[in-house]
Amino acid sequence: MHPPILPGTLLHHRYRLLGVLAQSSTGWTYLAEDQKRVGDLCVLKEVAAFEPTSDYLPTLRETFQQEASRLYELHHPQIPRFRVVITHLDRLLWVEEYIPGKNYRTLLTERLAQAAVFSEAEVVQLLWQVLPVLNYIHRRSVIHGNLSLDTLIAREPDRLPVLTHFGTVQHIANKLQLITQTEPEFAPIRLGFFGAEGTALENDRSLDFYTLAVTMLMLLTGQSPETLYDSQKQTWQWQLLGKLNSRLTRVLKQMLLQKPKLRYHSAAQIAQALKPLVHAAPEAIGAPTLPTFAASPSPSIALHEPRTAPIENLSSEPVTSESVASESVATE
Repeated sequence: MHPPILPGTLLHHRYRLLGVLAQSSTGWTYLAEDQKRVGDLCVLKEVAAFEPTSDYLPTLRETFQQEASRLYELHHPQIPRFRVVITHLDRLLWVEEYIPGKNYRTLLTERLAQAAVFSEAEVVQLLWQVLPVLNYIHRRSVIHGNLSLDTLIAREPDRLPVLTHFGTVQHIANKLQLITQTEPEFAPIRLGFFGAEGTALENDRSLDFYTLAVTMLMLLTGQSPETLYDSQKQTWQWQLLGKLNSRLTRVLKQMLLQKPKLRYHSAAQIAQALKPLVHAAPEAIGAPTLPTFAASPSPSIALHEPRTAPIENLSSEPVTSESVASESVATE
């Protein structure tokens, strides 16, 4: 992979690089300052590692922007604003709003250092705060496609989860044949997602429900998906989670069913199934009983309705045969 662009470099006569935030299979991710908005930080992510001629880059940038047009139309307080695609030498970079805070991998690492994990109450609240965002993007025919501990950020100072690094960007890069590596960055997508159909349904919203559930299991246990998933039997090892609330277990199991068509069909269905837990007293949802990790302390705030969208808004989808909430989990 080519080396990162040096700090201090001014891109597009506007974005001055402050340093590297991360590295992935598609390239480097940078933190930059918007010179036209003093003090305003943004993230520049290399969309793909490719080697086209410089004459081809303007056309490539225009094509990419057309393909990503739906992302520009997303306006939600828990989604970073997508700004523009720019080019620099032989590189294509995606510019989006910077979200201050820690991702959930960092938060989990901090818990594990104290021999603790996330409690059920915290996981239920996190689900409750993420579902309105998924409902919003799915109703606009957008799939996140890359939900994980790394792409969920607890924003400062309100601690609301923000969905970053949409997999849609990589999917577009694949579609335009900008890269040859098509394996998702989030390994759990491979675990149990390939059902009877034989292929992962990249445009199926159940992908987001599946990866969200995997993320919740990791927060509850501190274990990797490779540990929690038995690839030989193609089942999740629920016994490793200890004793969980039965309703929460049913919800997570349905989100993780091997066949996508058997999972929930909408974020509204999941919210409806979770609603009794959200309105329950915090002490009614206990911390997990784990053999290796101590229970984390009770969350500092009680479970409450999310400030971004009430349950009534989530449930406003037209009622069809596919949108009737069901808590039953089919056996595999």
